[in-house]
Formats: sequence, C-alpha cells, structure tokens
Amino acid sequence: MTGVNDYNAANAPDSEGGCSPYCSPEVVDPIRDKFTYSYVSLGVGIASVAGAAAFYFAGRGGGSSVQASIAPRSDGAMTALKVTF
Repeated sequence: MTGVNDYNAANAPDSEGGCSPYCSPEVVDPIRDKFTYSYVSLGVGIASVAGAAAFYFAGRGGGSSVQASIAPRSDGAMTALKVTF
C-alpha cells in the first residue's frame, strides 16, 4: 500500500477499521516513514533534474563553469550548485 492509502485507512471511522484520532505509534510510524521516503525521493529527483539542466546549459557556452557541493548537517544535508555563464 502507499502512504496515502495507509493514511486514509487509519483515518477511516472506527466502524471501518480506522483508529483516528487515537492511533498507536505502531500504526502511525510506518505511515510517516513512507511519506518521509517519498519527500526525500522527490527532493533527490528535483535536484537531479536541476543539476542535469545546469550541466547541459553550462556545457554549451565557452566561458561557463559549474560547481556542485554537498555537506552533511545535523538535520540532514545541504546542497549547493553554482553555475556561471
């Protein structure tokens, strides 16, 4: 099941098997994990497209350059992309 399906099932009325608003952590944590994984995947995809576009357009000019960096942080990671044309 997807995260949205799991979320909707947990928020269904008690008569349909839902548990909202008193869901246990065993029900809520896997749903949160699925949403977190999807957000991370979306971010990686967007960064990949942006990086590919930057490299493509930078490679077409004569005096252009691309600098990319990634740095770990306590709350995740930080990326930077600098393109000059």
